[in-house]
Amino acid sequence: VAFADSSGVNKAIVAGYAVNSALSNLSTSWLLQYNLDTVAVDSTFGGVDRDGSGTVSGDIKELHTVTRQASGRVVTSGLNYDDSGAILGYGSAGKLDKSFGSDGYYQSVATTGIYSHTIDSQDRVVFAYNNGSGTVILARLLADGSGLDTSFNTVGTVTTNITGLVTSPADQIRVAVNSSDEVYVAAVNSSGAQYEVRHYDVNGANPVSKTVVSGDLGTITALTIARLLV
Repeated sequence: VAFADSSGVNKAIVAGYAVNSALSNLSTSWLLQYNLDTVAVDSTFGGVDRDGSGTVSGDIKELHTVTRQASGRVVTSGLNYDDSGAILGYGSAGKLDKSFGSDGYYQSVATTGIYSHTIDSQDRVVFAYNNGSGTVILARLLADGSGLDTSFNTVGTVTTNITGLVTSPADQIRVAVNSSDEVYVAAVNSSGAQYEVRHYDVNGANPVSKTVVSGDLGTITALTIARLLV
């Protein structure tokens, strides 16, 4: 995610994870901030607890998505060390934001990892995950990470009709919101032979769906989703 800070300096944040082959291929999360104006790692970010300058690592197992709220808080999501979903909030200096969730963490209702989230106009965090049985669950988190937003389908989550999810690779779910905070989710299913897109209103109701099979796109036999934009 790219942005300009309060001083007008152009920066970008990259999220992911590193694998240590010397420690039985242990994965650990990794976050880096880059100064686009000086073309260098941003030394004002991270660099604590033996992390290198400009980096933050080890808070969870894997990071898969990074966004930035209007408040300046950096929000990341991915897999915790027990492979459940987690959402984290960071301050501008790269330290966990203790005002987000519980000491910087929202331990998600997701029993599987979170591979996609986005931020709406009210800084709420919209995310989706596999419920463990091949069905997509949509959820919306309050801006401060304190809990699910119950104005979204009254419980904060929506069980979609997208089933039969592809589980390898496990990250074939993407979410997006439009300017009216309506929610879109797309996922690959049917052994990679098709993907489905569903559109919900701002309250998580009135779904509209579209199914696209690989044959509609030519001779493609397997589909993947990199990103969903609306």
